Amino acid sequence: MKKTIVILGNSQLAFFVNKLINDSLGSLAHIDVLWITNTDKIFPVAHKPFSIKTGYGKLLNSSIKSVNLRDRRIITAKKVVNYDLLFIDQTPVFNSKEREKITDQLETLISTVRAKENSGVAAKARVVFDGQSADMYQLALNLAKRLERDSSQSVSSIRVEAGIGSGKLAEFFKDNGVFSRKTQYPGIIVKRPLPVFSSKKIRGLRVDLSGRAITLVTGEPGDHNNVIIVDDEDRGLQNIARADWSLAKTIAKNVEAKLDGGLEKPIETDGVKLLIASSSACFVEFGSIKSARARSRVILSLDRSFWSRFFR
Repeated sequence: MKKTIVILGNSQLAFFVNKLINDSLGSLAHIDVLWITNTDKIFPVAHKPFSIKTGYGKLLNSSIKSVNLRDRRIITAKKVVNYDLLFIDQTPVFNSKEREKITDQLETLISTVRAKENSGVAAKARVVFDGQSADMYQLALNLAKRLERDSSQSVSSIRVEAGIGSGKLAEFFKDNGVFSRKTQYPGIIVKRPLPVFSSKKIRGLRVDLSGRAITLVTGEPGDHNNVIIVDDEDRGLQNIARADWSLAKTIAKNVEAKLDGGLEKPIETDGVKLLIASSSACFVEFGSIKSARARSRVILSLDRSFWSRFFR
């Protein structure tokens, strides 16, 4: 009897898990592999964004209406999908449409400020990245560097702010034009990205007080041995490709183990594994490493090499 494996998620982790499972199981006649996502692209730090529309197995690009673990059913805006095995990647990232919306808002703000300053009217504005996540930090750095390049074109009055606390990350951002929230200038507030679907709304899933899934060390919700879910608090600050690839290999092996009754391994998702980079600046936090110097460049270079080999 044919079995259906579904991957649900928007981040590079879901992309990796989908590829690994397709590579190992996708050619088998009794296995169907389907990736459900609502993004058109993946946005790595160390590689240009790339489309996922073709070349990565069966893909359903749609918003999610309902996930029911008891009935083994996912309802999307396009169709109803029944599954035998399910992996849910709850990494909070901006999907392609959300990024386009943010970009449009930023361009409108820059154009408005530029027009006012060019007409002799003093203009002050701010862009606040409200929340802590790898995507938020990367977008904040991108904007600060964009404004730095365009400062000669009358957009120097836009202040970029983020919830960055203190320490080496705050120092890195301050050196690169991103500041802690202080001003009351008008402008734009960018909210923290959300997971592909709220864990609180997943029927049959037990969650803790923060709304995150309660799972065993193997990522399995206790009452549903055909499901693996990654919903750790630290996932929002994990975007180093090689670390996600290693995590994806463990998840894919656990999916295979569920099919053949093998031993599943613990899924390690604790700790910050953060990489932020532009053409002129780079910061990494990984384990005990918190650096904007040579170590960050080494990790950036290793991730670039990883992506180059991946697409070879």
